[in-house]
Amino acid sequence: MLQKAQNYICNNADSEWEKLNADMLEEIVKYIDSYRDYVMIRAVCKSLNSTLVKVPKHIRVPWLVLPFEEDTFRGTQHLSMPHFRMPELKNTEIRGSSFGWLICIGIDGRIQAINPFTKSNFDLPPLSTLPSVIKYQPDVQDEEYVLRYPRLGMASSSRDMQRLFEKIIFSCSPNNVKEFMAVAIHGEFERLAFYRFGDDRWTDIDPTTIELRGNYEDMICHEGKVYAIDFFAKLYEFDMKTSHGGKRNVPLPLDFILPCHDSHKKYLALHPDGNLLLLVRHLRHYSKGKVCVGEEESDYCRTSRFDMYKLNTSANQWCKEFSLGNHVLVIGFNSSILMPSFPDHKGNCMRNRIYYSDNMWEFYQPNYGGHDVGVFNLENREIEQIFPKSYICQPPPIWILSD
Repeated sequence: MLQKAQNYICNNADSEWEKLNADMLEEIVKYIDSYRDYVMIRAVCKSLNSTLVKVPKHIRVPWLVLPFEEDTFRGTQHLSMPHFRMPELKNTEIRGSSFGWLICIGIDGRIQAINPFTKSNFDLPPLSTLPSVIKYQPDVQDEEYVLRYPRLGMASSSRDMQRLFEKIIFSCSPNNVKEFMAVAIHGEFERLAFYRFGDDRWTDIDPTTIELRGNYEDMICHEGKVYAIDFFAKLYEFDMKTSHGGKRNVPLPLDFILPCHDSHKKYLALHPDGNLLLLVRHLRHYSKGKVCVGEEESDYCRTSRFDMYKLNTSANQWCKEFSLGNHVLVIGFNSSILMPSFPDHKGNCMRNRIYYSDNMWEFYQPNYGGHDVGVFNLENREIEQIFPKSYICQPPPIWILSD
């Protein structure tokens, strides 16, 4: 019976659907909250495919990518938010998502961009072309990569190299070949490197200045420039068109807590008014379910709160911010991005919130990590944890937004 219904729709779709105008179609698809179902509707006939947009507004929400099987980890079986299950990526390290693309690093050193919405993919230069790699010897087990800046040893294994990528982002959609650029934080010293279409390897953004040797925690691309924030919250600006740039002398906020007194992670995003936004994510360590005190060894950690600062360019200073208004900030391994408010699966307006995933490898222990995923409400300062009963979730989930 189902097959007969499908055949009828396909055989009569063009004539029937052509009678509906675009407004009526838009009203109908508002009731479809699954992107995969929406794709199937567009594929019914040529008329629908040409009339309906690729991604409707009501589905332009943060999606959580789960690179593991259905029942691998507790708490993932009944997720109410939009999500993809991609167990085919369980042996990779997902190190970025930008403009609807995931950036994955395989154990073989291959770096691949995958679009789960369109099923498209393309390769970026492999791990062996990083500026920090001076020799690649694939036949030498556990010492395949000889490094220029050895901290833990002169040679590193494929698995170690996978994890030496902190993050990879895109400057724009890969469809824009002329403007496209990938930027990565990589290596034991968290340096910056970039790739443009046509390049056969990764290139240091500034290989000559010792002062810029690394410790970067996040970066964004905007109007041909790369902005980066380092471990000590120092801001850097690089003009990729002129190859000029370096540290900007922006004083730290008066209430900023130095890293040596607090476990935290920093992120950069672009505010809707065009200014830079600095987000500081604070972590709380736990031992046997209780908050750790002093030097007490922790069993796991979770996000406790966020602080926000917006750059006042004319005054050259960071100003404390307390609200995102009608916007939502999404952070983690993904490109840090502010997006307009949207309705959730219950019809509630999601606004003034921070969606975060776990990308803090430096705080991981062997028995936990990847679990710190949630939504922080800036209005009441409360956190909704996505996996409240889990302490390990590997590979870590990652947020992705459709382009």
